[in-house]
Amino acid sequence: MLELYRNNEETMPSKIAALVGARAQSSGDAGRPAYIDAQSGAVLSWGDIGKAVALWRQAARDAGFVSGTPVALAVSEPLAFISAYLGLLAAGASGLTLDPFA
Repeated sequence: MLELYRNNEETMPSKIAALVGARAQSSGDAGRPAYIDAQSGAVLSWGDIGKAVALWRQAARDAGFVSGTPVALAVSEPLAFISAYLGLLAAGASGLTLDPFA
């Protein structure tokens, strides 16, 4: 099942990874802000998010996640959350966001 998922380029996770990756590798977009944390002013560029999504995606696959694997995600830092969430979606996981302050 895992091998079948990895070879299926038509899945939504592959499209998410491809879209983020293309934007991150675009010469005009790589250094542009993708997300800005309104409270702290911290900026995450498309290049940064592309790298982070690729790392999260690979970590999820290395852990044996297959399409639809449920994952609870509780991250208090907004930019770290975005990277983790997109990476898990790119890996095919079903993300369940939890309030880290609850």
